Amino acid sequence: MNITVLSRDDSLTGTLRALLDTVAGGAHPRFVRDVSPAAWLDDIERLPRAHLRAVETGAPLPEADVPPVATSAATLAALPDVLILDRLEPDGGAFEAIERFTRRWPQLTVLLLSDGAAPALLMAAMRAGIREVVPLPLNQTDLPAALLRAGGRQTDAGSTHRSGKILGFVACKGGSGATFVAANTAWALAAAHGKRVLLIDLDLQYGDASFFFMSGETATGSVASVVRDADRMDATLLAASCLQILPNLSVLPAPEEAEDVAAVTPAQLGRLLDLAAASYDYVLFDLNRSFDANALAALDRADLLFAIMQSMVPDMRDARTTLRAFRQLGYADSKLRFIVNRSDKKEDAPIKPIERGLGVDFYRTIPNDYLNASVSVNQGVSIIKLAPASPVTRVLLDIASDLAGTASGSENWFRKLLRRA
Repeated sequence: MNITVLSRDDSLTGTLRALLDTVAGGAHPRFVRDVSPAAWLDDIERLPRAHLRAVETGAPLPEADVPPVATSAATLAALPDVLILDRLEPDGGAFEAIERFTRRWPQLTVLLLSDGAAPALLMAAMRAGIREVVPLPLNQTDLPAALLRAGGRQTDAGSTHRSGKILGFVACKGGSGATFVAANTAWALAAAHGKRVLLIDLDLQYGDASFFFMSGETATGSVASVVRDADRMDATLLAASCLQILPNLSVLPAPEEAEDVAAVTPAQLGRLLDLAAASYDYVLFDLNRSFDANALAALDRADLLFAIMQSMVPDMRDARTTLRAFRQLGYADSKLRFIVNRSDKKEDAPIKPIERGLGVDFYRTIPNDYLNASVSVNQGVSIIKLAPASPVTRVLLDIASDLAGTASGSENWFRKLLRRA
């Protein structure tokens, strides 16, 4: 892992050097002390095109025509995997330079060292594409854990094969129905396609995904109990901790106790998702709208992200915010799928103007069927099984068919579904 550190604090540099020597896995961190972060980033952007292509591809930089202002950037042989920045003010110009930088090279992980975590600083960091804010003074756990997560993102980015697909569902606005869509998509993949499916409730504080399947059983575990003992985390423990809805559909509930929620870490969640993807064909999770460190650990690992919204004015505003956040986090548009839920052509705003306003094409539009949807939720039975003729069922089956790579018109879905349920 290539690490570059920008810091003018001699004392902090010494601490960082000692800490990185023990956790960087044989890497040789590069310390830049003579320029500010904004100047360093600007220097790289001012390099000639040949130099920029070399930085993007990791090739050696050309020695000819090196601009004199690029004293630090000109010696850079390749773009670092991790850039560590020392203390920035939220109203400083460095954040604008960082945002330009992370937009161009989204594979770069930027970590910010900070004396505090004020909301203004955290918001500026997220908008700039900074992955994590590591508190000062440094200790033996926070920075190593952040580097471990950065290494996991690099491994995932370079991986060409994963046994299972990870699908994330995020509500653009509270009450949009993200859990409903996630739960029923999971049921469709298992019941209509015979896939091995795991639904993980990552709304750790207020999760209720398990209530969408009132199986009559009580889960023996939760997200917190599975990740608590890293040494015991394996496929057997994971399976034993889940609610078994169908022979090939399991649900891992959110923790019930607040102290269990506080104990879950991003590194643990990342390992849980990696384990799940090695054990199931599809791993689905739903999140609340708070993009904290735990949420980012899950979002980073998702193959596809489904943003659920309604075609109402407040939802349009929040959908725009969600889209901007995804892009600032470096997620390609090809990873994003926007779904309009509870669409009512008579009452809601027209779809096409909303698409133009957001600058995206909606992946699917799920019609409003309040009666069947509410009965489904109240009874804890998938709407696909409860109301196979519902227009909601048709769209959900179409989504599952698309994910499974099966032509939706090739067979009578309802007959096939009833055979497997």
